[in-house]
Amino acid sequence: AHARALTCGLRAQDPLELLASVEECVAAARAAHPHVTAASVVAVGLATQRETTVLWDARTGLPYGPAVLWSDARNAA
Repeated sequence: AHARALTCGLRAQDPLELLASVEECVAAARAAHPHVTAASVVAVGLATQRETTVLWDARTGLPYGPAVLWSDARNAA
């Protein structure tokens, strides 16, 4: 997933790109360990390069807008 620089120090990323990268990792893990079932997975960890914020609509499952990255100038406030 690629970050993009906006005006005045704002930095954002497409949350659907982030989701797609997680889905790719899950698919690779499932292919490498076909004996593991979804029911046997008790936790999944996701780490980012510091604090990235995404607001998701619980009803639709879609993001409200772009992910605000840790390097975004708004995080200095």
